[in-house]
Amino acid sequence: MELGKETYNSCIACHGDRGQGIPGGAGGPPLASSEWVVGPPENLIRIQLRGLRDDITVNGRQYVLGVDINPAGMVPQLQQTNEQIAAVLTYIRNSWGNRAPAISPGMVEKFRGEVGQPQLRVDELVAPVLPGGIDTEKDTGRSGSSSRPRRNGLRLKSILITLGVLIWCSLCAFPLIRQIKNRKH
Repeated sequence: MELGKETYNSCIACHGDRGQGIPGGAGGPPLASSEWVVGPPENLIRIQLRGLRDDITVNGRQYVLGVDINPAGMVPQLQQTNEQIAAVLTYIRNSWGNRAPAISPGMVEKFRGEVGQPQLRVDELVAPVLPGGIDTEKDTGRSGSSSRPRRNGLRLKSILITLGVLIWCSLCAFPLIRQIKNRKH
């Protein structure tokens, strides 16, 4: 569990130090007492390897991409080894009220071939079963998604946030490009 706890330090910015999540457009949904965390282990493994970019419902609350969670979604953790991924997922699956079987490096290796594919969407994951036996896919018609319609303006807000991030990155890169050009002359 020590390697998992150590590896989780790179997750804190988005998911919080106690797995509580960081909503508000900058972070991610909660991991504490989450049906996704204690559900099918292949979901978490695939998310670590490919990332996730979609709205997701956790504990009955919908987290909307670009509004409640980072518009880039969860990025793939390509720098992590199979051992680190297995350790951090086992740590998450057994912390903050979660209780689920450990994940082995061999389980991670089975999905390693998915690296490089586009970020996952919720409907590509196996629907978790909620406490009380409620299957999220049968209950809502779409794995992990709320049956409520999207609120107006969310798509525009997501686009504006993404545009702002791109402009900010461009402004940061411009002085570096100028500096490189000056070195060549």
